[in-house]
Amino acid sequence: FKGLDPSKFTIFPNAIELPPAPLIPVKQSLITLFQTPCPIFLYPSHLAAHKGYDILLQGLGALKRLYHLDFRCLLTCSLEEWPESKEPFLKLIQKQQIQNEVTFIGMVSHHEMTYLYQNSTLVVFPSILESFGYPLVEALSHGVPLIAADTEINREICQDGALYYPPFNPEALAAQLKAAFDPEIRKKLSQKAK
Repeated sequence: FKGLDPSKFTIFPNAIELPPAPLIPVKQSLITLFQTPCPIFLYPSHLAAHKGYDILLQGLGALKRLYHLDFRCLLTCSLEEWPESKEPFLKLIQKQQIQNEVTFIGMVSHHEMTYLYQNSTLVVFPSILESFGYPLVEALSHGVPLIAADTEINREICQDGALYYPPFNPEALAAQLKAAFDPEIRKKLSQKAK
């Protein structure tokens, strides 16, 4: 609305530009996670019931069981965030036999998040209820391929920059994860993201 008289309205920005972050080294423990030849999936989120962790863990189990593929999945949450879910999640991980594939790395700083986005093979976003999925926008801005639950908000944000699966279907999630093993599919998603 450049033609409007600026004295008649005010703009309240909903974001701020931060000064460049000082060069802070990334923790060696995070760097070590990427010293494996297999694809690395990242789910940047806190731990809550609506975040789709149960579907994600079942989908990862199906990926391993049905397709026999090697992968790692990094979760930027801690089981301590939701103490009553700790035992059920650990049991689900054990039942799916993905103890070696799933790593809870806990909260990370902004510059470490950038490192995770830049080095992950793809971002997976199984959340079924969001007002706005910031990790989707962050992944798109880094050109990271995305796989997301097929919800209205996820489609609105990602449009054709992601692969989608029915939100409560772990086997469909596994099929999309398998599809993303193809470098050409990841390349196309990355190009659409930017």
